[in-house]
Amino acid sequence: MRHTIKTILSLTSVFILILVSATAQASFLGQDIRASVYFPEIGTFVGEPEIATVTSDEEFTFFPTKNPLLNADFSSTTIDIEFVIYGGIETASFTGVVFDDVSNNIQSITGVSLESSTNPEIDISRVTFDENSIAINFQGIENVTGDSLSLNVTFVPLPSALILFISGFVMLSSLTRKLTLTIFSYGLKIRSQE
Repeated sequence: MRHTIKTILSLTSVFILILVSATAQASFLGQDIRASVYFPEIGTFVGEPEIATVTSDEEFTFFPTKNPLLNADFSSTTIDIEFVIYGGIETASFTGVVFDDVSNNIQSITGVSLESSTNPEIDISRVTFDENSIAINFQGIENVTGDSLSLNVTFVPLPSALILFISGFVMLSSLTRKLTLTIFSYGLKIRSQE
C-alpha cells in the first residue's frame, strides 16, 4: 500500500513536470527589439530605427519620432499596433515597419497570425516574417486614422522546455510500467491467499 501511494505521488509530480514544460515558451519579454520604418522600399529607412526593451509598458510611442506613424506594444507573444498618423499611407512597393531582434537572443519565429484588425484593408497578407524579424506593409491603405491591429507570434520551443517535456514522458512511462507491475503483483498476492 505504501509503495502504491509513493507511485501515485510520483505520477502526480511527473504530470506537473509535463504541464510546466508544455507551457514554457520563448517570448519577447526582456528582449531588445528594433523598430524601423521603410519607404519606398524595404531597403530604404525613413528616420532612424529605434530600440526598446520589451517590458509591461508600451515600447514604441509615436514612432518614428520625427514623423509619427504608430504606437507599438509588445507582450510575451503579441504585438499590438495603434496608428497615430492622420490619413492614409503612400503607395510604394513597401511602406511599413519592420520589428527585429537586435541581439539575436529570441528563439526563432515560426509563425505570425493576425488576431484582430479594425481596418479591413489590413490582413495577414501584409505581414511577412523570418526567424528574426516581422515586417508589416501598409502601402496604399487609404485611411488608417485611429485603426489598430494585433498580431500573435509563435516561436521555436525553448530547448529546456523540450527536454523537460521528453523527460516527463520517459518518467511517466517507467512509472506507469512500475504501477502496472505493482498492481499485477498485488493481485497475485490476493489470489494466492484465497
